[in-house]
Amino acid sequence: MLDNGLNTLRAILVGLAVVAAIILAVNGQWLATGVLTVAIVAHGLMWVYLWRRDAEDDPRDRSAV
Repeated sequence: MLDNGLNTLRAILVGLAVVAAIILAVNGQWLATGVLTVAIVAHGLMWVYLWRRDAEDDPRDRSAV
């Protein structure tokens, strides 16, 4: 149950970071836009990595048997 709430919080924070990056880009603040964009992409890549790792370790996954 906590994992679901934590993922919701992470999704909200990443969504706000995307909105902030867009606002910064519109205002021409490219350094801050770049930093947020790198952080958003890194977060997405880490999420994909963890999702794949958890899928491999899932005991309910019978496709490997």
